[in-house]
Amino acid sequence: MDGFTIRKRKIQTITLLVVSAIILSACSFFSDGGTSGDISHTSRSSELSEPKTEVSGSADNVSLEDEKSTVSESANSITSEAKESTVSETSSRPPVSEYSQPEVSYDDDDVYISNGIIVVGTRAMEQYGGGVKNAAAYAGYINDFKAALGDGVNVYSMPIPIASAFYAPAEYNASVNNHIKTFDSLRNNLTPDVKDVNLLTALAPHTEEPLYARTDFHWNALGAYYAAQEFANVAGLPFTDLSGFTQDSFSGYVGSLRKNVPALSNYPEEFIWYVPNQQYTVKYYDRATFSRVAKDNNSLFFSGNSYSKFIGGDSYCVRIDTSIGNGRKLLYFKESYGNALAPFLISSFEQINIVDIRYFDFNIRDFIEQNGITDVCFSLSAFSIVGGSGKRVQYMDN
Repeated sequence: MDGFTIRKRKIQTITLLVVSAIILSACSFFSDGGTSGDISHTSRSSELSEPKTEVSGSADNVSLEDEKSTVSESANSITSEAKESTVSETSSRPPVSEYSQPEVSYDDDDVYISNGIIVVGTRAMEQYGGGVKNAAAYAGYINDFKAALGDGVNVYSMPIPIASAFYAPAEYNASVNNHIKTFDSLRNNLTPDVKDVNLLTALAPHTEEPLYARTDFHWNALGAYYAAQEFANVAGLPFTDLSGFTQDSFSGYVGSLRKNVPALSNYPEEFIWYVPNQQYTVKYYDRATFSRVAKDNNSLFFSGNSYSKFIGGDSYCVRIDTSIGNGRKLLYFKESYGNALAPFLISSFEQINIVDIRYFDFNIRDFIEQNGITDVCFSLSAFSIVGGSGKRVQYMDN
């Protein structure tokens, strides 16, 4: 064998070894899930993490208008895809996906859909399509708001689940999964200096109690009570339990879901509210400006047999002064779900300013400075955080 042939075979052998090493390295890389020592971390400032998969049924144009809620997608379009939540690599927060729906058992004959609404016996509830990317964007708006205010004001995010997060039957558990994914996306895209109030895990132990109306899309006063309790806990503030309230009620209540499910009219429920025993004063202002008193009613409760029992519905900006005297003043952004929270906040703050985020028309920064606001809470329902109401937050740090 001549020298040329020997050199040629050596080159072929070396080439084969190099190729084999590359193939083995590639196989090892993919068997380890494609990870390496140089993992790209997602920014948690205004540059938001983008989930790899998007939940079906993003409710971009959904908001609660005039005590009405629009279902994000029809029964046929909501799926249970992507059950595992995608979270930011850099998050230090426990994921909302630690929540699992409390066990619910229904007779299959009692479960059906009526005009897009899930009906289980005498209970009706909206389906939830979620919106992971929109929730991440909403988190970014809150982050920017907090950054603009600086360290002198506490900022909280307290998204409110709808009833199907807790009561959906197994065949419609997409609503549960979509809550988890969407709330995870919001929670894990918040910067660490925005305080998260996790109502999925706070409400879950109490689902055998009447947290949500059976015939309306809102929660009951009891659901709002447990939410306010968790808010006070996160804020490190005092809180009065139900023994510090006087219960009142009326019977025969049928909520707005009767329009979708006429059969609900045959199954009215009891409407319960809780009147604080401690002293407070309340003023109702023009809802767009907070500039003039629009209603002389020194009570948190109005006449009438509907959800507008709480602070007169969405018609006003509301200021409550309490006897707490701790120097903590809250600015609370909400839509209709937030109305029921008002009575339970007065044991935690010296002053509460309640604004419906859909209607405000004043300079928030000036209001915070002029009124000595120490705490700002954004508490929108599951639909609103991924809809038009959530998008309004992006213009509020000016």
